[in-house]
Amino acid sequence: MTLVVLVSLSANLIVFYVIVMTKSLHTPTNIFIINLALADLLNSCYSSWNLLIEKFYVEQTHFLNVIASMLAASFSLTIISFDRLIGIIKPFSIRMSKKTAIYIIIFVWIVAAGFASPPLFYRKYVERQWADYLEIFCTEDKNMLHVYWIILLVVLVWLPQVVMTVVYIIITRTFETYEKKIGNDRYNKMIFKSRQKAVKMLYALILVFFICWTPFQGFILYRSFRTNNNNPWHPSVFFTAHYMTLLNCAINPFIYGMANKNFQIAFRAKFSWIYGEESRLQIVPYPKTSTIIKP
Repeated sequence: MTLVVLVSLSANLIVFYVIVMTKSLHTPTNIFIINLALADLLNSCYSSWNLLIEKFYVEQTHFLNVIASMLAASFSLTIISFDRLIGIIKPFSIRMSKKTAIYIIIFVWIVAAGFASPPLFYRKYVERQWADYLEIFCTEDKNMLHVYWIILLVVLVWLPQVVMTVVYIIITRTFETYEKKIGNDRYNKMIFKSRQKAVKMLYALILVFFICWTPFQGFILYRSFRTNNNNPWHPSVFFTAHYMTLLNCAINPFIYGMANKNFQIAFRAKFSWIYGEESRLQIVPYPKTSTIIKP
């Protein structure tokens, strides 16, 4: 797990640094990518903290997991999905501004913090001293958390994932119509390929998020309804599920880095000492408008 945490921390810091320090990458979509990197960083840092501070881990584990990498990521990916959908279906419409994207991110974190806060009040840190062993665990109000986890996971995580899937199905079918109408227009083909690659990258982020977070979500939902508190397989299942969430944090930067040519160019420019020479590649400006024929 230590290796995964180190990879996640370093890779997400690089994504954060490269985008922030490269002005041409300051687009609304990349601002949301920064937000995802920040969520992944917080989740990775939390995993390091809980190894050092047991009480912090027991009382805050659900809060930081939910706010840092589940709700914030789910909300951000949903917003990106709709932004992509509008950009594809209505290419001539006014796109989201960078300032609007920042306001949305602030709102996302406030809402995520609000929905993630109940476990802070309904879970308590407890120490029980035995003759030769100090038992550390937490108690919780199960009646309250039953309802909380159902609303949180079904309404705020799984439903957005279904919505995002539908959105990307619509985008895929719209792309098929565009491709037929574009014909051999080289300019429109360039824009089409660029947007198609961006959509594939975002879809990959959503798919990996779903695969890596479903075991953890399923375990938490099962745990909130369990009657037997002493199942011997709980620790190993929780470790595996938690490991998957950290794996998601480590994979995301590589998905973004491999799918975005401008990010690769900016990375080479910022870390030119790795390649032994100054990067002469130029970042391709993001097209603001398109002459793509509407379906």
